[in-house]
Amino acid sequence: MTSNRWEVPAENLRARFDAQHLPFSTTEELPNLEGHIGQERTLRAMEFGRQVQGQGYNIYIYVSGAPGTGKNTLVQGMITQVAQTQSHPLSRW
Repeated sequence: MTSNRWEVPAENLRARFDAQHLPFSTTEELPNLEGHIGQERTLRAMEFGRQVQGQGYNIYIYVSGAPGTGKNTLVQGMITQVAQTQSHPLSRW
């Protein structure tokens, strides 16, 4: 068998981390995250669509992605924000 200088032994392919170095015991001690991680482009696109106020324009929101990635939470949050900030948020829908 020929040795490959770029070959990495299987036991070196996983990261090892000592949990004793973490400044908390359980994740229940951590504050809840706010916002949507890694969704900046999506948020900009949705905000752009939301700001279109012209007659005859409707907002149709199509969101795709893997299950459990926060799609519904993202859309519901934006719709809630619109409902709280516009005097008649549904008047154009």
